[in-house]
Parts: sequence; structure tokens; C-alpha cells
Amino acid sequence: MLRSRRHRTWRGAPAAIAAAVALTSAPAAADRAAYCFVRNETAETTELRAVHHHDWSEATKDKRWKMISGDQDPFRAENDYSTLEVTDRKTGRRLFRAPVPALTRLWISPDSRYILGLSEIKYLNPYQLVLFDREGHLLFRRRIRAEEAVFTPPEYQQLLARFPNARPEIERLTTREDGRIFVDFDNTNRLGDAWGALNRRRRPSHYSPHFGESVTNNVVWLDPHDARPKLIESDGRVTAIELSDPNGNRFRIPVR
Repeated sequence: MLRSRRHRTWRGAPAAIAAAVALTSAPAAADRAAYCFVRNETAETTELRAVHHHDWSEATKDKRWKMISGDQDPFRAENDYSTLEVTDRKTGRRLFRAPVPALTRLWISPDSRYILGLSEIKYLNPYQLVLFDREGHLLFRRRIRAEEAVFTPPEYQQLLARFPNARPEIERLTTREDGRIFVDFDNTNRLGDAWGALNRRRRPSHYSPHFGESVTNNVVWLDPHDARPKLIESDGRVTAIELSDPNGNRFRIPVR
């Protein structure tokens, strides 16, 4: 199989992204301006071609704000400013076209069964990882941040009981893995007084202590040279995604 290869074209000043790549797990760096680029990403194998396009320019600002102030679901049909299209290279037939978050990297598995989208964009972008099969089914999505609050299950239930008004937002930001509960809570204003309780539990990401981010624009969680994606499968399904962090260390995200 031909290894997946990426091609990217940007409109806008890429200097902000390049500067963000230099971030480590130090405190978040300030952004000069909000992310506002139009960008295309492409990946290919011998069988498939995947193309992602997103427009974070002023032209789509109102639509993006409406999404982020609503249910924050970028997979709805109303999202026509950030899409993923996959075609069969042998026949030219389009296999699917789907609304997605803003992505910065695409990868197709060597067997051409799966398409993985990754993103370092944080601004108005609720997810940084998406996994599709070649039929267009969304198999997995994950929000990535450099820091998170960590709880045991009883502690988490106490948190929800203490802040009932913030419960929907807390649950939206929650990940459960290996008997622990993780809540990312960066700058959302829907948390109200719960933000302070979460902040007191602040820890580096359990995926890697080497993630970093800017205040609004970027989360830096992937090796800038090659994240070396790998899918772990068991009984015919993907159970984990393995990647390289900014220091080149391997980490694994369970798929449930």
C-alpha cells in the first residue's frame, strides 16, 4: 500500500500556527488575533483520496458563532464551512462528504478502511480528533486540551451535585478512562462557579504532559514533523489511536 501523504494549501498568514507549534506545556501564550484562515488538507492512498476544507474567515464568523453558542455540534448539516470529502481514486466516485471540525492533518490507514482527521485549532473548534470509516460513518471524536481536571467517580458525582446548573456543560467536557474522570474546562463561560472547583483540580493532560496551547487559537499536542498515526484494532474494530506528542513520545487514546 502507498503510505498516506498530505498536501496543504492555506490562504492567510500561517505565522501564527508556526509560532504555536513552538509552544510546550508552559503557561498558555497570548494570541495576536483570532485564527481566521482558509485551509485545505489532502491525504491519499492507492485507493482513496481525502480532502478537507475549512473557512475560518470573517465570511463564516456568524455561522461559527451560532454553532458554538448552540449545541456545539460541527457534524450538523448547517456546517457548510468545514467539510471532509472522500473519493475512490480508481472510479472517481465520491464515497461521502461530511461536515467536520476544522482539521489541520489528514491520514488514511494503509488498508484504506479509515480516515483520521487531526487538528491543532482550538478557536471555535470543539473537537481535535475525528475518525471515519470509508463509508462515512463517524466512529469517534475527541476534544483535546493541554490541561484538565481529574476526579474519582465519587468526587465527580459530588461536583455534579454541587453545581447542577453547570451539569450539562461539565458532562459535555467529560472523558472517562481507566476508572478516572477527566474534565477539560479551558475558557467556557457556561461553567459559572464550577470553573473554580475544576481549576483546583487542574493537571496536565493524562495523554501526555508535553501538550501546550495558546490562550484562544491553538492546542499543540502532536509531533510537528510526523504524528505517526496508528490504529489499534481488536475483533474487527478500532479500540485505540496511537500518536506522537510534541516531544516525539508515543501516547494512546482509547476508542469507546
